Amino acid sequence: MSDPVTLLVPTDERFRAIAPDLAGKFCLANGGTDAGAAALSDAVTQAVASLAGATGEPAELTMDGPHPDGHVAVTVRCGERSTVVTTPPR
Repeated sequence: MSDPVTLLVPTDERFRAIAPDLAGKFCLANGGTDAGAAALSDAVTQAVASLAGATGEPAELTMDGPHPDGHVAVTVRCGERSTVVTTPPR
């Protein structure tokens, strides 16, 4: 497993595409497929949109993997709210 990566991404609409793009690239860099990276990017997009809401707080992404079954996980946190999205196991 690679070392976890944590970053803050502004939730302003102009910058929201950064989070899913980086999550997809992290997935690919850790042996994921194009389909897995696309699915993870979509899930991160939805998570950031759902969690950011009206808080205006940056999204904190913590990405780790691949886990023993091959999946990559991304924890998305905005303020007190968080969710984890993953790629399917390989």
